Amino acid sequence: MHSLTSSSGTFYRCGHEFSGCAGLVADAGQCFEMIQAQEAVSEAHVLLRRFQTISQSSYVTIQRSKKRVGWVGRSNPHNPRKNQTWDVAELYRLFAAAMSVDFASVCQRVFRTKGVPIGGLMSKIAATIVLGAQERRWLYNHEKRASHGFAPGFPWHHAVCHLPFIDDVILLSRCYCRSCLACLLDLVYTVPFDCLPEVDMQLAWLDMRVDLASWTLGLNVKVRRLPREWGSHPSYVKSLLCCTFRRWLDIRPPVLQWQRACLSLLVDFRRSGWSSRGITRSLFLIGNKEFEQFILFCRIAWKEICQ
Repeated sequence: MHSLTSSSGTFYRCGHEFSGCAGLVADAGQCFEMIQAQEAVSEAHVLLRRFQTISQSSYVTIQRSKKRVGWVGRSNPHNPRKNQTWDVAELYRLFAAAMSVDFASVCQRVFRTKGVPIGGLMSKIAATIVLGAQERRWLYNHEKRASHGFAPGFPWHHAVCHLPFIDDVILLSRCYCRSCLACLLDLVYTVPFDCLPEVDMQLAWLDMRVDLASWTLGLNVKVRRLPREWGSHPSYVKSLLCCTFRRWLDIRPPVLQWQRACLSLLVDFRRSGWSSRGITRSLFLIGNKEFEQFILFCRIAWKEICQ
């Protein structure tokens, strides 16, 4: 996001005095209950047409490997067994069929559900499609933005950093205050969002923490409810650690923060009853050189925790 402000030192829309960066984190608590299957299917059809217009291919391919890799287009004809190719129109029909099943049963009783099931994979896709369509319409509707005071005179993505993740969003801006950003949510979305409190100029969003004063990213450390060792796949710890370390490389938090996060994660493993041998073995199985600093710290910290 560009650090653009008004020349008068005030926010663009409300005229309040400018005081650096404003931001808020919000979540749509009733998102899955309010999204209707018919709406999701309709928006998916619009998205399909946009994809077919923009893309030169009507196919997407997923590589069959441990590392998930996908691309737009057909698979390599020399290695057809290693890839799975889908026609996007076929994917749309599969999604529409899944959304059309709105019945649930409890023992002998059958119910017709409203909205989409909370936690389901297709529900997350449906929420992303519907809310994404509303974000897209706001982006391209300059008249609506101007009528509500959200026309800064330069590209919208230079004015507001708007990052969604299913039903959680974060808004950051040097042009609009927190109150204006809260109004923005009601204008963009048809589902209500609840704004989470800001603590000491810091916003916690997913696994990140944004410092509005220094404009830096950190880690939002949470207590994890980890499964028991006896009921977990042998590669569970390795996969979890590799995904966590990769995120840390992307976020680039201060050393002290990721060390605290390491300790918190290892303590959670210990509380869940994981053995010293099980975690130690998984740490030695990670051979990625990029994770070396994390792995070395975890080995030392785990040994101290188990004593």
